[in-house]
Amino acid sequence: MVRARRSAIPLAAHITPSSDRRALYDQLSGSAKVITMIDSTESFTQLPGTLRRWISYERELLDRGRDWSRCNPDYTNLPEKFTAEGSGIFRIPAFWLPEKHVQVFNELEAPELLEPQYIRVRNGQREVLYLLHPALRDDFSRLAGSMGCLDRSLQLLGITTASERTLLVWSNSGKCDPFFAKLSLPFQIGGVDRTISPTIASRSVGTSSILRLSEPLMPATFGFLPEVLAVSPRDKRLGSLIVRPVPASILSGERCLVPMFALYAKRTGRAPLLRRVARKCGLTDRECVQIHILRAFAQQWLDLVLDGGFIPEAHAQNLLLETDNSLAPTGRLIHRDLEGFYVDLDFRAKAGLPVPKWLPKARGLLENYNQKPHRWSSRLQRSLYNYFQGGLLFNFENVLPRGRPSPQESFEVEFQEELCKQLHKRVEVHIDPASNSFHEDLVNAILDHRSFQGEGLQANLPLSVK
Repeated sequence: MVRARRSAIPLAAHITPSSDRRALYDQLSGSAKVITMIDSTESFTQLPGTLRRWISYERELLDRGRDWSRCNPDYTNLPEKFTAEGSGIFRIPAFWLPEKHVQVFNELEAPELLEPQYIRVRNGQREVLYLLHPALRDDFSRLAGSMGCLDRSLQLLGITTASERTLLVWSNSGKCDPFFAKLSLPFQIGGVDRTISPTIASRSVGTSSILRLSEPLMPATFGFLPEVLAVSPRDKRLGSLIVRPVPASILSGERCLVPMFALYAKRTGRAPLLRRVARKCGLTDRECVQIHILRAFAQQWLDLVLDGGFIPEAHAQNLLLETDNSLAPTGRLIHRDLEGFYVDLDFRAKAGLPVPKWLPKARGLLENYNQKPHRWSSRLQRSLYNYFQGGLLFNFENVLPRGRPSPQESFEVEFQEELCKQLHKRVEVHIDPASNSFHEDLVNAILDHRSFQGEGLQANLPLSVK
């Protein structure tokens, strides 16, 4: 296993809980223990094989390396036993909370995914499933229990993925399908408090709705993991829950997903997993990266930005390679964790692109969906320079050196050349891939192309969205 480049930072050093949350810690310190870690993995082995393999890549081939000159420090004050490197299987307490105690954000385009697994009617009252992260132990259980009822019959178990907030959850009693639960954590990870606000929760589900509605127009290489439901208790001391179903193709065993970091993670005495994937398609390791990742993402990124008004957050944790069950690539790159996946609603309105008739929001639409045109330039640069190049290609270059490559032979330069080639094909604009101002030139070319006339957001979006 590749250990995280992290240091355990005391809680008080980087985050000061609000007074009500601190009081809650003190007030509930004596509550009965509900959340425990268990040793048995028997129930985990009953899950579909490709799902178990995916989770093993998340945990056993976890590599958090990146170009630290471009990315935020990766420290955390979360106890190690709750990280992918140190955790086992946890019992996850499940609460059914009446709708009056929560804000519910869901994809209206896909209501069949919600009932009865996540929403039920009991005694004439609609209730919503709510889960707590095991790192909160029993401190928040009494608070959640005061609003609803603890359902022990579900017998939910969970295991941490590469993201400490996101757990694969399944029922030991077989009462529900496996799903991913993104849970709030009042801890700092990478310098950010990981409590999920109602704004983030609603935006994630709304972005998922837009992507689902746009699927027929998306490039063939694009895929994403939908986020179909978010639950935000009205008591702000409890953060939100976001539900991400496991794709049917994974449950059926037809497909497997490999996080990008798992491809280059070092394995003692063994070649990186990339070697096995490359051999499945008759390529060298470097050719596999060039064809199935570098070129595929360059074209996909331009399609998303130029045609859809999207900006992905495609770093090594959020971008996954889809393969068949033998690890042969299918040609698709899958995006997950839609919190940082930006959508320009004004662009889509002007271009006549589909937008759901209803978008979930916890505050005003423009604020909820981060509609700040002056930040487009920085978002575009961060998407490439920081996330994809600094957090992904950088690592492939370190693992797959070609002798002592000159700068012209690096993945980064090859990627920039591919972007220039694809951009010229699309909009007949030429920029120099070796220029020191490459990213600025690329962004300016994209913004110039996007500058067409049309009415603004307020005139084009449905009234129910305003």
